[in-house]
Amino acid sequence: MLLYSFVSYYIKMTRKEFDISIYHIIFEDLRKYQNLIETFLNTQKKELEENIIEVKVNEKLNDSEKYEKYLNLIGTESYEKFEKYHDIARLFPHNFRVSFLTQVISIIERELKKLCNDLGTIQRQTFTVADLKGTNDFLKCKEYLKKITNIDFNSINAEWEYILQCKSLRNNLVHADNVIKMDNKKLINFIKNNDSIDYEHEEFIDKKEDIMTFVIVNSKLIDELINKSQKLFENLLILKYNS
Repeated sequence: MLLYSFVSYYIKMTRKEFDISIYHIIFEDLRKYQNLIETFLNTQKKELEENIIEVKVNEKLNDSEKYEKYLNLIGTESYEKFEKYHDIARLFPHNFRVSFLTQVISIIERELKKLCNDLGTIQRQTFTVADLKGTNDFLKCKEYLKKITNIDFNSINAEWEYILQCKSLRNNLVHADNVIKMDNKKLINFIKNNDSIDYEHEEFIDKKEDIMTFVIVNSKLIDELINKSQKLFENLLILKYNS
């Protein structure tokens, strides 16, 4: 009976409403997964803070400030407790967010290529996104949309640019282990203006290759990525059904 009701509900929907609902499900599932893991990690951190006298800190401090307090435990008898806190409060959450950021970017790329090719099919195009030159799927999708539609990218620029910067960040995390050369000014500025990221500038004596290292310290970055991506796809659907 439940299955029948579910099928009946979707039969009554228009194709456009169905597609919007699919994107809602995709991005809502990502939100639920992120919230589940983030809640678990935060619970573990709070339990540690409450049960270890040496690491009790002012609750008014933010996570980065708390972490600085724990750094003072290095070299003391409480080092093992610091190490455990480092894992639970800093390392494991960062590793999860890196992995999850990679997953979200991959899903966005997959769905964007699918949407572009659906538009091409509707318009009876003889080429697909894969036929375009280049290795950056996002840029290839943008070029494809410019070729087959009259889309004004200014109307979706905020969403598009945020996704591109998140992808650049993902690429750096995967290929350079969260180390960025200071001459990568666009990504450096994105990091400096994002309160999800704790960064440190390391200046080398020879001045040849100053770098920045960084850690993702909360979920806001990916929250924003998911929200902007859903908005982007909903706007692109208007193109699909006006074609």
